[in-house]
Amino acid sequence: MTDAVKNLIEKQLAEKQLGVCVVIGAGRATVYDSFAALGYEHFILVEADPRNARKLNKKFHTNDNVHVIDAAVVTEQHQFSESNTHLFQTSPARFSSVNKPNGLFKKLPQLAYEQVSVSMLSLTDVIESAQLNNELCNTLVLDTNGGEQRLLNDLTHDQLVYFDVIVMTIPNAGLYDELEANEDLTLQNHSYWEKAAEDEQSLATTELWLLDSKVQEITQLRQALERQTQRAETAEEQNESIQQQLKSVETQRTQAQQAAEQQSREQQKKIDALQEKMQQKESESAQLRADRDEKTQLNEKHKNWAESLQKQLEQAKSDLKEQQRSAQLSTKLLAKVEADAAELRERYSDKVKSEQELKELIKELHAKLQAASHFYHKLEQEHPELLQKL
Repeated sequence: MTDAVKNLIEKQLAEKQLGVCVVIGAGRATVYDSFAALGYEHFILVEADPRNARKLNKKFHTNDNVHVIDAAVVTEQHQFSESNTHLFQTSPARFSSVNKPNGLFKKLPQLAYEQVSVSMLSLTDVIESAQLNNELCNTLVLDTNGGEQRLLNDLTHDQLVYFDVIVMTIPNAGLYDELEANEDLTLQNHSYWEKAAEDEQSLATTELWLLDSKVQEITQLRQALERQTQRAETAEEQNESIQQQLKSVETQRTQAQQAAEQQSREQQKKIDALQEKMQQKESESAQLRADRDEKTQLNEKHKNWAESLQKQLEQAKSDLKEQQRSAQLSTKLLAKVEADAAELRERYSDKVKSEQELKELIKELHAKLQAASHFYHKLEQEHPELLQKL
């Protein structure tokens, strides 16, 4: 994009707030880089070549403002005839197209290609998914290597004027075999005016078309008028419906009034009958009140008796709890006495055993003392001199 074209676009973009930049044939995002530098943030990048589409998805997978569509954009006529379309995938990828590049081979003999099947959609589908706003400055970039004018022919005037800027890169005639007969599109008929055109290496021409700002205002006014007309028609239909409803309501009101009068007469008869019944009920009610008073007195006596029994029951429960606590305490004391008795028996057994061992020791000591006394007397008789030395 030359500086002159860039300046023209900047001037057009300066008049309104930026909207969405739709790029058909995004390639490797060179167009994205140019328009991002102009201030655009929201992009729809459509790319038919799976190799470039993979790179675009990898590059923008974390950018919520850039939506990448992996598909070829074709005319609606071609879209309805098949589910997929064939892409002539060239090396380098810059020249890939749904149109066969027979004429391009003459200029670039080293060009290689293979035919692959890719999904497809129409330009109308892309615009509807973009949810464009006429009050914002939107841009459409077409670089499909053939068929650009046919794609624009699918759009209505209202769809076209969503875009304040249209940039088309149109390959020179004869480079690609067209899928369908080409129809010239005169953007001037839709209030666009061509501002610049550039040749690209003698293979294609880039055209810049700008929308007349007054047309945008007229379109918005026309759309507003259509909305107001629809609202007026709707209001008129609603008014007629309301009139019919009023007539129906009036008829229903008259019928309801007659029915109410009839019901009033019937209700009066019922009231008279009810008053007679009410007098009978009052007499019965007086008798019932007398019975009620008698039962109330009896209930009061029963209540007092029940309260007395309840107190006795609570006292009995309290005594029972006290007896249970005493029994538990006695059980614990008995268990402790048994434990102490067992310990005393064990200690007594140990003492008896110790006493028996002491008696045995005393016996042994007595025997040894007797032997020592006997030995001393014997020594005293036989060797008295030894005792004198001691």
